Amino acid sequence: MNGGMLEKAEAFLKTISPEAEMQFQKRVTEEIGPHAKGFISTPLFLPEARCKRIASVTEAVADLLLSQPYQQEALKGDWFVPAIPPEQKDLLFCVDFHLSEQEEKIIEVNFGPHGSLAYSDAAEKSFHETFPYLTRPIPEGVEEKLAAVISRNFRWKRVAIAVSHLPASKPYFPHYLHYEKILKRFGLEGKVLYARDIELNQAGLPVWKGVEYEGILNLVIPSVWQENANEFSAYAEACRQSSDIFFPRPGSAKVGDKGLSVALSNCGGGKYDLSPSQEAFLSSCAPKSSFLDSFSTPEEVIGAFGGTGNVVLKPLDGYQGKGVALKPTPEEIQRIMMTKKGQYIAQEYFPHGLLPYPDASGHVDAYPFTLRASYIDGKCRAFVCRAFIDSAMISRNAPVVSF
Repeated sequence: MNGGMLEKAEAFLKTISPEAEMQFQKRVTEEIGPHAKGFISTPLFLPEARCKRIASVTEAVADLLLSQPYQQEALKGDWFVPAIPPEQKDLLFCVDFHLSEQEEKIIEVNFGPHGSLAYSDAAEKSFHETFPYLTRPIPEGVEEKLAAVISRNFRWKRVAIAVSHLPASKPYFPHYLHYEKILKRFGLEGKVLYARDIELNQAGLPVWKGVEYEGILNLVIPSVWQENANEFSAYAEACRQSSDIFFPRPGSAKVGDKGLSVALSNCGGGKYDLSPSQEAFLSSCAPKSSFLDSFSTPEEVIGAFGGTGNVVLKPLDGYQGKGVALKPTPEEIQRIMMTKKGQYIAQEYFPHGLLPYPDASGHVDAYPFTLRASYIDGKCRAFVCRAFIDSAMISRNAPVVSF
């Protein structure tokens, strides 16, 4: 990466002391507990103008999500809960970008609260207290805005934080519990509860074990909910009866599946009632994408993207990389087309950028990373760098610094 980004990172690594690193880890551990090991102190340096451009792209994605023509297109067909056109109050999402030397591409959009969102302020605060001479690209932080949208502008005083009871969710419980801490800081009560145990009282309000709540922060991933419908039957029924007690409203999440990538790459010409500047922002950052069922053969897919090395196949409702086929062979494409053709998109491959990071011995190597921009309460309000620093491709969160 050029433009001074790599040079800034390498210069920072030469000046950071073991004492400063220990101070950062101490601060972040005090704030967020055992998940502090998921944060590293080597930042991604980005020019201020590029930070602003990425924020503008993220906000243009929100405009597309709110576009009536796009909503009509995205909400067609059946879903496991009644589909609801999202309003501004429903929008909480993140955009994942891959960065090259000169450009950035939207790899995916995740609708709803993402995996490390609750930790964003705590980690950034810990970093900038340790390294106060570096510039935070979005200075105001997110916790108050996050509390506001979760509680419907502080109207809900008691909020159920509904999570999955399935084993895959267990490692994320410290993150779920951090939402309780955030809400408490702003005079609100939050409680992490299993979604499956919900009941509704006669007023249509959610109840868990006899305790009434005014609203629900939904942290159950839609595809997990859909794949385990019997486990979440009471939760789904509550959504059908009283969707307005949920944030975000689950029926709105359908606009944020991987089909959004196809809309982003084909948003020109006034198709979605966007302004010319919004279309330009999105078109410049969207890799070529098409629904897989728009092709008849693997050869058509390969030809459309210029070779198997330029193709990624993604399930419409996938998350955490599940079901993704990177640079698939014709045989892999054929297998997916035979069994799940209507459930996938084909997307142009755009590689990760590289972030320098020292290993335990101090040797500096380059690792792939993704830039995540979060949209909260009407604006892009947080950046985090997700660096993949081990062979298992488990991500570590790093701060973003502007210059």
